[in-house]
Amino acid sequence: MTAMTKVEHPELNIFLINEQGNARNDTLEKFKTMLLNDEDLSPEAIEAKFEQPDLIIIESDESLQNSAIVEASYAEFYFCKELNTVQLNQAIEDFESRKRNFGK
Repeated sequence: MTAMTKVEHPELNIFLINEQGNARNDTLEKFKTMLLNDEDLSPEAIEAKFEQPDLIIIESDESLQNSAIVEASYAEFYFCKELNTVQLNQAIEDFESRKRNFGK
């Protein structure tokens, strides 16, 4: 599983990925659980199963490497070697300077 950790922020939905995972298996496991539990399979219910980050900070060398593919659909990315307070502030500043179009 991809390790996505929520980073506390009052306004933004920020997640940190510090371990690469297998997005295909992560997604299939969520669907499998929904099917086995006879859960609602409407688009809204499926969307609710996935995080909706504004910003994903990835501790990696400029590559998503098959992690959090579904969650990343409208997220912005910031890559760094190791997250610290300075890097976090820089990532937020970088995010705030971007013009987002949400796939349009």
